[in-house]
Amino acid sequence: MGEGDIQYKKTRGWKWTGKEVGGSGVAARLEAWADGLEAIRLTPSDTGVDIRLLGDTTMADAKNIIVGSSTGTKIGTATTQKLGFYNASPVAQPSAYTQTYATANKIHDNPTGAAITDSSGGTASQTIAAIYGGSTGAAATTNEPCETATKNAIASLADEVNKLINDVADVKQLVNSVIDDLQVLGFVG
Repeated sequence: MGEGDIQYKKTRGWKWTGKEVGGSGVAARLEAWADGLEAIRLTPSDTGVDIRLLGDTTMADAKNIIVGSSTGTKIGTATTQKLGFYNASPVAQPSAYTQTYATANKIHDNPTGAAITDSSGGTASQTIAAIYGGSTGAAATTNEPCETATKNAIASLADEVNKLINDVADVKQLVNSVIDDLQVLGFVG
């Protein structure tokens, strides 16, 4: 122990010492030492006592961390402080999302679009061909009447709209799964 140290008690390898403030005899910091290593440091502040644990912390089963319900409690007080869960490497807070779409709600709706039944008689593709009227232009060259080209265009539109409806439903299901997982972990309500 150095100058200004006050030894309070030593039992079972633990030593409690108080760091004195300028010879006043008042402990400004309380330390707990175990086997020659500082394990816990308690430092008074204007708002309470700062506790620094200088080793791993293990909680017994069925014990909780109880916090206040008025102001709330933070885990990490800066975005650069690193946290990791379930043995993942600790990382700083990820950068914020850029949200250019301002509308938000917490209702996760079912898809409102419906599959379009294609009864056009055309052939679907990913290209809508030019549609010419009468028997001139491309239709005259390919012997393809205007009606067939129109049917194919409508079939192509119906096919792609149906694919988009399925894609949106898939994304909604993925987002729903992420929300479910975050709710199980208690990260979102």
